[in-house]
Amino acid sequence: MELTFTSAQNSPTDFFNVLPEDWRLLIAPYWDTYAPTSTIYVLKCDTEVVAGGILFGSVSPDMTPFEKEHGHIYFALGYLYIGFLWVVPKWRGAHLGSTWLQELKKEHKHQAFWLTIEEESLKEFYIKNGFQCIAENKLQGNSEWLLIYHSVNGD
Repeated sequence: MELTFTSAQNSPTDFFNVLPEDWRLLIAPYWDTYAPTSTIYVLKCDTEVVAGGILFGSVSPDMTPFEKEHGHIYFALGYLYIGFLWVVPKWRGAHLGSTWLQELKKEHKHQAFWLTIEEESLKEFYIKNGFQCIAENKLQGNSEWLLIYHSVNGD
């Protein structure tokens, strides 16, 4: 299996088309607003998008109050936000989420990242990939966790 990690900035619909509908509706209609400060990266097997995500350089309007509160701080510190990381269901179990994160870290050496999750089961995945959970929000019955990543020796 030959994988390539590449920007999908010139063909964002390649990525949007593999997202679940609710995510697609959150991002695709507003992509023109996000695009100047954000980059879509995908993993492809041949020409098929098998995983991808978006690297945001600024707070987006759809962020939760928890994300916005922390986002202003982390963006001011030079962090980039990882959002919409997705692995196509038929490709799950092949460590493509971890591969995508490893390739992103190679592409952006010495870069710090932050992200939030709403599913506690994802914490272990991100911790395994070098992130630290630093905050939790349990307001309004919806939990969110904030995780950060600092590069170590350019990793």
